[in-house]
Amino acid sequence: MLLGPKALAQEAERQVIEHVRALKARQMGSGDDGGMAAVSDIIPDPLRREWEEARRCFDAKAFTACVVMVRRTLEGTCQDPGVQRRTLAQGLRELRDQGLIDDTLAEWANTMRVVGNEGAHYTGRAVAREDAEDALSFAEALLDHLYVLRKRFAEFQARLAARKAKNSAGQGES
Repeated sequence: MLLGPKALAQEAERQVIEHVRALKARQMGSGDDGGMAAVSDIIPDPLRREWEEARRCFDAKAFTACVVMVRRTLEGTCQDPGVQRRTLAQGLRELRDQGLIDDTLAEWANTMRVVGNEGAHYTGRAVAREDAEDALSFAEALLDHLYVLRKRFAEFQARLAARKAKNSAGQGES
């Protein structure tokens, strides 16, 4: 059974809330790993490196650099599946149009893009810690949705289908 767009959006939102709570619960910049939580190894290495650099910027309290690195991560999420658009905004729309992200994730990604633009271009204003933290959390949730949850759900569906086929075959032999 495939999840519909509404159920996928609800699951993605639940994941983001969990990520935000986890980030706020742990003390940033402390511990042996500098406060860095690793993202899944399932996420392609180049994207994982971009996100981890964003995290290092956050831990160093370089919030402007953090949101710029989040924006780079977004660019990579467009390029990885082969979306080649002139602008990041167009690339994010293409991800949505291809069904790789739903409207909710597209909205989050677009907001991260705007915050990343504000970090990349001089405005005279500092990027707030909370904005950098949220952008980092939403980027992690987007990566989890695109790479971790999709793969996990496909494996789950395959397991259910195999079990159903096995049960059907077993009933036919009686």
